[in-house]
Amino acid sequence: MIREQKSSILEWKNAHSRAQGQFEMVEKDLEKERKLWEDGERELVKAMEQVRTLTAERDALREEVKDLTDAARPLCRLLVPL
Repeated sequence: MIREQKSSILEWKNAHSRAQGQFEMVEKDLEKERKLWEDGERELVKAMEQVRTLTAERDALREEVKDLTDAARPLCRLLVPL
């Protein structure tokens, strides 16, 4: 009877150790995935900020080109008659 109980206790300890090891592996994998997700979110925010900055720069340059085109149009008309 005592021998059976010792055997059961040993089996329980081994099962517990295996489960604890698996838990720790899953916990590490989860932490790694969380880090990747957070890094991805940070990269997405950076990309969105870059898009916003480049869009503003493009719009400003578009306006500048329009203004320069409008300013050059009368000069072109003088140099190249219709």
